[in-house]
Amino acid sequence: MNYMNHLQDIKERIILFAKKYRKIILILAVLAIVLPEISVYFYRPGRGADMHGYVQAGQDALALKDLYLDSKSGRHNTWPPFFSFVCVPLALLDRYLGLPLTKEIWYFFNFFLLIACIKIWMSILVGERPKFISDETIDFTSNVVFVPLLIVLPAIINNFYWLQINVLILFLVISGYYYYQKNKLIAGGILFALAASLKAFPVLILLYFVIRKQWKIALWFGIFGLAFTIFPAIFYGVPEFLTMLLKWLSISFNQNFVVWHYHDNQSLYALWERYLFLYLKVTQPASLLIHIFFYASALSLLLITIIMFLRNEYQKFSWQPMFEFSSICILMIIFPPIGWRHYFIFLYPAASVAYLFLKRHSFLFENRIIKILFVGSIAALVIPYLSGKNIAYFFRMINNWTWAAIFLNTLILILLDRIHDTTIVEIQSHPSRGEN
Repeated sequence: MNYMNHLQDIKERIILFAKKYRKIILILAVLAIVLPEISVYFYRPGRGADMHGYVQAGQDALALKDLYLDSKSGRHNTWPPFFSFVCVPLALLDRYLGLPLTKEIWYFFNFFLLIACIKIWMSILVGERPKFISDETIDFTSNVVFVPLLIVLPAIINNFYWLQINVLILFLVISGYYYYQKNKLIAGGILFALAASLKAFPVLILLYFVIRKQWKIALWFGIFGLAFTIFPAIFYGVPEFLTMLLKWLSISFNQNFVVWHYHDNQSLYALWERYLFLYLKVTQPASLLIHIFFYASALSLLLITIIMFLRNEYQKFSWQPMFEFSSICILMIIFPPIGWRHYFIFLYPAASVAYLFLKRHSFLFENRIIKILFVGSIAALVIPYLSGKNIAYFFRMINNWTWAAIFLNTLILILLDRIHDTTIVEIQSHPSRGEN
């Protein structure tokens, strides 16, 4: 008994220390993340390797070359045609400043975009944008802000290690949802369309709006998505553009994918290829059986999710659409055959919604299934990241990231039944001020 009291006393002292010096701890944490990056890209060419592909795509667009001349599935330029034109500024920076400095600029650009993502999403959830440090309102030391970030931290770190573009896409998607909530549908449609024109998987959001009969936002999404998609035809001409577009579609959808040995690929397709070929040895890579299991499981997840959505009437200004939007963000990263670990930064909306809702309704943790799903999703992400290299490799080869996403999506769907009569007014009437 005395031992337990002693542990409780230590825990309380640690919490008091963290609260007292939270500003200093936050500043030191940010400096520890940012300062090493000032020099690392000058001396380690392998860091931020995905930037090489972005710069090359931008250079090809500048020279009006065939964007997919040497591309194969999972290699070189496999992005939509519009993507290469968005990369033109990076190509120009590389031309005049050099690649290391271009990587630095891109790093800090994404760093501030991540801060903007957090501010915008928190404003949707709690009715106010957190300041970086504040004694009067929620800030980045408040648990409603930093706990969801800790949950998805492995994906964030992986994203910045490779200097991926996913923070920009997350920013566009969250900003699009923000303007949709504000009933500024043209602005929302433009932002959603930009995201879908850079990488195809945000198109699933368009399907969601159609299912929910949100016709206006779906219309603007579709119009601007088409406009961005065909934009390169202005420079290439229609015949050459259509040839490239068909080539990209072939690379993306028609080629057989052999992905089981890429342990960083955490897609649903990779899961079935590993399980059926590598472990059960009942088929060969990229076989028809693997495709059947993949499409059957993806369709099942999608149908279950849609059915759970449609169980209740749509209420735009409530918890409901935030949970549904978060669920779609999860599905859109595990459905494509290529689902790298850095894609899982899109778990952030779901992690923050689930954490905040469970914090406000702590009695739900009495439900064993909810507790298992929430803790299991966190453990599947964090434990392999904190473990040794061999253990982490084992977890990746059983698709721990995919399972974390499935657990979190299942949790979202279960909670969805508990929130159909909970409005934004309720959220904002219980502000998280001072929660540290």
